[in-house]
Amino acid sequence: MRHDGPALAGLLVLLAATAQTAPIVLSVSPAIVSMEVQRGKTQEIDVTVGNLGDSDLEMHAAAMDLALTPTGAAMPVKASNSAHSCASWLSLTPESFVLAPGQTQVVQATLRPPMNARGGAYGVIAIRAKTQARAGAGATRVEVVGTTGTVLMLTVKGPGRVRGSLGSGRARVTQRADGPQVAFSLEVRNQGDVHLRCSGAVTVFSPAGRVVGRANLQAGTGTVLPGGVRRLTALWRPRKTPPGAYTAIARVVIPRHRTLRTAIPVELR
Repeated sequence: MRHDGPALAGLLVLLAATAQTAPIVLSVSPAIVSMEVQRGKTQEIDVTVGNLGDSDLEMHAAAMDLALTPTGAAMPVKASNSAHSCASWLSLTPESFVLAPGQTQVVQATLRPPMNARGGAYGVIAIRAKTQARAGAGATRVEVVGTTGTVLMLTVKGPGRVRGSLGSGRARVTQRADGPQVAFSLEVRNQGDVHLRCSGAVTVFSPAGRVVGRANLQAGTGTVLPGGVRRLTALWRPRKTPPGAYTAIARVVIPRHRTLRTAIPVELR
């Protein structure tokens, strides 16, 4: 079992009514579980939840699906019967409990992959906290709700299909006081049945075919779920580069798969 995976900034959502409302501060460990599972074999995952705030919290645990935006932000979404959801494989104990300040609680997740499972399966053991806080003198009490959780990145034992493709790339040239700036963007599509990770770079060639610039594609961990899309970007600042029609070659490396390439025209004026 490995505790690694995509960057998950934004998974924790806190809704505070006013500055006087006590914040919800939770710790959840592990944040991410990445592991191989076997069809029909039951496994246990322990998630430890801690209340780091100053108020009692009403807690609820639920199995949800995992969604990744094209920029890599992760979020829990309503559980579905999609081919790559593991939410229906999970049962959680306890589902509801009260957590006092400074206390911790272990939520045990029992994972039962069905016999027809294959490829990758993804989900979130979502932990929802609720507290009651006074909004101000004479005001009624308001609810404060926060949601965080443990992300599951599962691979069913057996052959998985790693396959990616590139959408058409774009180059946007901006004229600045100190010269032009070129912003590249392209999308990686996961057409396989397991998650993939991608990285890459852009190489810029002059009209004569000479290399005049390079820039790494910014991808974070580069994680793309099956059926998902990841947007990669790069910035290039040409230096003493004359006007003309240039060509950028974007190369995207996907482990256990071939290197993908696409040409992007760049017009410098």
